[in-house]
Formats: sequence, C-alpha cells, structure tokens
Amino acid sequence: MSLLLMLIISIAGTVSQAYTLHRGRSDGLGGAAILSQAEAATLLSIPCGGISDGVLKFETGFSRCFGIKELDHVFAAAAYRRSGFIYGVGLMQLGSADFYAEQTGILSAAYQYDSLTLGIAASILSVQFGGLYDRLTSTTITAGGGYRRGRILAAIVADNLTSPRLHENAIQATPTFTGYFELIGERYYSFVARCTLQKTELPQFGLGQTVDVTAAGSLYWGISTAPLTYGGGLDINYRRGRISYAASYHPTLGLSHTVSFAYTVGK
Repeated sequence: MSLLLMLIISIAGTVSQAYTLHRGRSDGLGGAAILSQAEAATLLSIPCGGISDGVLKFETGFSRCFGIKELDHVFAAAAYRRSGFIYGVGLMQLGSADFYAEQTGILSAAYQYDSLTLGIAASILSVQFGGLYDRLTSTTITAGGGYRRGRILAAIVADNLTSPRLHENAIQATPTFTGYFELIGERYYSFVARCTLQKTELPQFGLGQTVDVTAAGSLYWGISTAPLTYGGGLDINYRRGRISYAASYHPTLGLSHTVSFAYTVGK
C-alpha cells in the first residue's frame, strides 16, 4: 500500500507538496475559479477583489482524492475586507499522520483600487512521514493581480516564487504562473477559464461554465488538459450560506470528490 500511495502521489502531482489551498469548487470547473463570487479559499489564492467592504467570509471543506482515504484533504479559510484591504488566512492538511501528511498554512493580503487588485501571500508547508523521519518544512511567496471591466474579470497568479524545496537534496519547486478568466453572461450563467504554465510541465488549460438553475442553486461543469480531466458539481444556497459538491474524473486514477461549506457575515 505504501508503494502504491507514493506512486499515486507522483502521478497526480497536484496532491503533493501543496503550498496553496484547495478550493471547494475548483475540481468541478477544470481548475478554474468563479472570480465574481469568490469564496474565502479563492480570495486567499487569487487577488480578484470579489468581496465587499466590511464583509467576512468563511469556507471549509473535505476532499477525497481518487477514493483513497490516505489522500484526504481537509481545509479551512477566512477572508475579510476593510477600507480596500483584503486579508486572508487558511489551513489545510493532506493525508494522515500515521503514514504521510502535509500541513499547509497561508497568510495573504491584497489591496483593491477601483477595478485593479494586487496581492501577496506567504505559505508554509510541513511534511511528516509517520514519525519515522524528521518533519520537513519549507516556505514560499505567491503574488498576483486581478482586473475587472464590466462583465469581464481576469487575474494572474505567480506561485512558488522563491523556488522552495523541503530538503537540500529534494526536488526544487519551480515557479508556476496561472491566468484566470471569467465572462459573466447576460442572464444566469458564466464562463470561466484557466491557463497554467510551469517550466518543467506541459501547459495546462481549463474551461468551465456555471448556470444558475434557481435562486437557491446552480450547476457547473469543467474540463482540463494534461491530463484530460472532466468535472462537475452543484451549489445549494441558503440565506448567507452555500453548500457545494464538486467531482472530477482522472483517466488513470478515477474519481475525486469535494464537499465544502461557505458562509458570509456582513452586508
């Protein structure tokens, strides 16, 4: 089982050494993001300005990758805006301390002026191997910006700017650049897209759509490349809260599921 899990981690890539937080609806949207209605985990990793002044947002969620409990994610995030400044904090754990576990902590700050938002975040990653080896820890910096004009929103984020590594003999994480795009439809839908570039990997593209079925809920779908992955999900809204379910299908490793809950306090 140990050998199998390490092989899966190396194939999946995105579930290993995460300096960023898992986003609740991301898997169902091909890795893209809903910038216009950003939840706390999105605001933490993408400076898109999708929050009003005096508002506090919470988000927490659980994700099971490929049906394997040893790769479970648990995450929580909060974001608050005051006088144009947006502050965020997030925590995530992957795996189990009995075998292999990653803990990620993130602090972020952004400032929105008119249609432009600029932000920076500091991340710390800690990895443990069931108590058999010493804990490994590393830190890095993320920076980015977002812009909105009418029904068009766009953002670009640069992750791993310090090229961190967990150990002097470990593989160094190279900077990753991701562009996000959203087109808000004239009625009840939005189109979202993503492009991720990393020196050691093939370019990744994602495309998704969200459709408001009723005032109480919406459906969404997504597709991404390298590898070709399909996803979908639904949101259920109740007053200031939202429950989301997202799923994605990896052609080799199978299904992943994420359930998240978001809540908003303020105007």
